[in-house]
Parts: sequence; structure tokens; C-alpha cells
Amino acid sequence: MFSRKKAILYLVAIFLAGLLAGGFAGFNFGRRTFFRPPRPADMAKHMSHRLAAELTLTPDQILKIDPILIETAAALDAVHENSGRQIAAIFEKNNERIAVFLNPTQRQKLAEFDKRHAKPRRPETNREPARP
Repeated sequence: MFSRKKAILYLVAIFLAGLLAGGFAGFNFGRRTFFRPPRPADMAKHMSHRLAAELTLTPDQILKIDPILIETAAALDAVHENSGRQIAAIFEKNNERIAVFLNPTQRQKLAEFDKRHAKPRRPETNREPARP
């Protein structure tokens, strides 16, 4: 037979387990969703909806503006990918310059460190391919 204290303790434990599981799932979903740049098609769609709402565009105006927004989104995506490559090149040059002052063990550790931390600064490697 359960005492009232045990029942409360179990309810608190279940609540905390749910809170932890929900927080973990939410964090992982948010990291995948919010910390990656949108695909060009999604970006263009967002810009189109935003302009249509803000400017009260007619359907005819939207049809004429959408190709421009698609082109703009593709150009922004290209700039983003290029900047990712430039950032990666800067870090590679940084590591080459630092490695001169390190012993072989430290160089190995630097290479491992770079490998572990490379993905976050190279967004083009962990994105879905751009879809027009």
C-alpha cells in the first residue's frame, strides 16, 4: 500500500523525468531547426509571405515578385556557403601557424580538436542540398 508521501514522491519523479526528456528532445529539435540556415526555397517563401502581408500585395504582384525572391534567396545561400568555406580556410591557416610551435603530440591533439569542432563552423557539410 502506498503512503501519501510515496505517491507524491513518485509523481514528482515522473514529472522530473518528463521534464528532462522533453527538454532534451526540445533542445535537439531546436538545434536542428533553428541553428541551421533555411533552404533557399523556404527563405523565398518566407520573404514572399512577409512582403504579401506587410504590403498587402495582390496575387498578380506576388506572382511577379516571387521569381525575384527565389533568385535573391539563392544568391544569399551562395554567399552563406562561400563564407563557410572562407571561415574554414581561416581556421586551417590558423592551425598551420600554431602547429609550428607545438610538439608532435600537441599537433595530433590540435588535429583531433579541429576534427571535433569543424562541423559547427562548416554549415555546408551538415545541410540538406539546396532545393530551388
